[in-house]
This record gives sequence, structure tokens and C-alpha cells, in this order.
Amino acid sequence: MSDHNGKSTALSVNANPIHNEEDGHNNSPDSSEDMIGGGIGRDKMEMMEIEDIELPDMWAKENVGLYCQYMAVGLLYGSAGTVLPFCAYVKNGEDQVCSNAPSLVFLAWNFKILFAILTDMWRPWGYRRKVWMVLGWGLALVILFLLAVIPTEKLSVSAWLGLLMLTQCFVMLADVPADGYCVQLGQMEPPSQRGQILATGQLLRF
Repeated sequence: MSDHNGKSTALSVNANPIHNEEDGHNNSPDSSEDMIGGGIGRDKMEMMEIEDIELPDMWAKENVGLYCQYMAVGLLYGSAGTVLPFCAYVKNGEDQVCSNAPSLVFLAWNFKILFAILTDMWRPWGYRRKVWMVLGWGLALVILFLLAVIPTEKLSVSAWLGLLMLTQCFVMLADVPADGYCVQLGQMEPPSQRGQILATGQLLRF
């Protein structure tokens, strides 16, 4: 077709996306680019792709390790709550030191958000979470081994509290990527069950 000036308008017609009149879907080969340019954005498209992935069975043997980690975190976190009576009656620590012992042991958890930023920005060997989780649990096991083999009388109160604080620090380092992984899995859950994986993990932890 031509306008009154004799110029062809075919280019403007062909520039519009082709729509299916029956189902209303965009059949243009460049429809994904048009969606991005139209304001949907790549983040939302990635979210749509994640939601199309089948949700794994979290109780299967290849996936249940995530829940086992939350139980291990809860065990170490909860048992560290006995540090005050242990400091006073076993280590015979000073009253002022023992009263502040819980705050010292759990100090690392106050910086959890910083660890989350670190683990999300820096990915050793291309792994987003696995390296941090293995490193955290590996170092925590080393500290626990030292606490088990070193005689109590050879550990001063300050050294003992320092080892406990490092244990919580490394456990927290392993816990942060697990929370991020649960959030990612939650994007794959149906709307009616969204957040169930994370809630189950936290329930097992506490």
C-alpha cells in the first residue's frame, strides 16, 4: 500500500510483530527480544525459565543432604547455647568472661549478610555454592576435632572460646549458601507451595 505521497508503508507494516488472531500469541521470531525491549526484562524471563523446571524430590537420597545440613547447623548452633554453664562450672572462668561468652561465640552470625554478599559475588572455580559449603563444613570439622583431642586443662578459657567462635563462623559460612539454594529452589515451587523447602529446612534446624 502507498500513502497519498506515494511512499510505501510496507516497512512499517512488516516491522510490527505477527500475532495469532486465534490464541493472541506473538509468533514473531524476535518476540523474546521484543519482550525484553518492551519492559519484561531478562530477570523476569529467567524467572519464567526457572519456573518451567521440574521441582526435584528433596527427600530423595541425592537431595536430602540439604535437609541434613540444616539439622547439623541446628545441632551445633543449639549445643553452643550451653557455653555459659560450661564456662563457669567446667572451665572455672571468670564471671565477667563467662557472662559475655555467648555473645562472643555467636558473634559471626551478626555478619551473615556480609557472608551472603561475599559468597554470591565470588565463585571459586566457577562454583556458586558448593565450594563454600564444603569449605565451611571442612573447617568446622577441623575445629571440632581439635576440641575433642586437646585436653581440657591445656586449653585456656580464651582459647576455648576462640575455637568455639571459629566453629560458629565456619558453620555460618556453610549455612549461607544453603539458604540461597533454598531460595532458588523456591522459585521452582508452585505458588500454593512456594517457600515450603526453606520452611522445612528451618523447621529441621530449630
